[in-house]
Amino acid sequence: MIRGIGPVYAKKLVRASAERVFNLIEAEPGRLREVTGIGPKRV
Repeated sequence: MIRGIGPVYAKKLVRASAERVFNLIEAEPGRLREVTGIGPKRV
């Protein structure tokens, strides 16, 4: 669904921000770096 994000990272994102994950991606993409393994390139 999101380029560069496979099943492993998708699970990490959902664990970190639950149902807010899509809002977070759109409103505050920089906060994705708080998730282990998400670096500037994936953000």
